[in-house]
Amino acid sequence: MSEQTLTGTRWQAEDLDGGGTMHNPQATLEFPQEGGVAGSGGCNRYFGSADIDGPRIQMGPLASTRRACAPAVMAQEGRFFGALERARTWQLVADKLLLRDEGGAPLLQLQALGDDDP
Repeated sequence: MSEQTLTGTRWQAEDLDGGGTMHNPQATLEFPQEGGVAGSGGCNRYFGSADIDGPRIQMGPLASTRRACAPAVMAQEGRFFGALERARTWQLVADKLLLRDEGGAPLLQLQALGDDDP
């Protein structure tokens, strides 16, 4: 698959390091243009670069706004940002995006968002 497959797509985190995620607020991942990522960590908006070559992916460095939220939200957001920066491979399985680390361990499972989703 190519980078074009992800360009223009939007995703919502469903699972982070095997521990699920909070449903409100939601962490999202978007590929708004070739070579870039953006979204919400649940509290703060973020953006950064994405280098995609076949099944390989490398995101970051990521920059974000600096709002303060509830401690649990901030903790999940920190883990989410860390998982994005550690991701080295990606795979589409139906309407899910799976991100794995260098050793193949799962980091994130994300659900596709449609045009009508916020």
